Amino acid sequence: MCRLAAYLGTEISLSAFLQEHEHSLIQQSWAPKEMQDGTLNADGYGVAWLADNNIPSRYKNVLPIWSDTNLNSLGRSLSSQLWLANVRGATPGQGISEANTQPFIKDNLIFTHNGSLKPFNNITKARFLDILPNTISADITGDSDSLYLFALLQLHLQNQTSISNALISAMKDLKSICSDSVSALLNIVISDGGLIVCLSTCIEC
Repeated sequence: MCRLAAYLGTEISLSAFLQEHEHSLIQQSWAPKEMQDGTLNADGYGVAWLADNNIPSRYKNVLPIWSDTNLNSLGRSLSSQLWLANVRGATPGQGISEANTQPFIKDNLIFTHNGSLKPFNNITKARFLDILPNTISADITGDSDSLYLFALLQLHLQNQTSISNALISAMKDLKSICSDSVSALLNIVISDGGLIVCLSTCIEC
């Protein structure tokens, strides 16, 4: 499973967000205090922030966060009022690739997820694709459950007035997807640049 962090407030550096505080996300990636699936988050990481023009920007690496030699210089150079980060522990069967590495960005939205859908197989994917229009499913370039969850949320954002309402509506569709022995463990963080919305839930059949 992944680990994630989010921040919205006065402008701080990437280093202050990711590296400097006690039990930072970097430390959690190799020395987690509570972790039942696996022992490390070694399957890549990513950070997202708002650039000067308030357009979301992102940096990803498929290497473990502690082995990225670029991170110290980036930490000193980048600052923002908004940060989202994810260190990945890949679910077996979901490839280690840039496409699967979070956070994900679409227009002004930044999305990251910790958890899993089990099983996440071709049948489960087909249930998502039955709901998703081609205009959204065409952007799914990886094979992670998080990408499909983000796509489902994008669909509901088209018809809802807020991120919170879209998340609630998307969970109704997800319950239908999980109707036949599929369970979902979800910790979701999403931002439109002006706010951060979080969801934590579990769907079991």
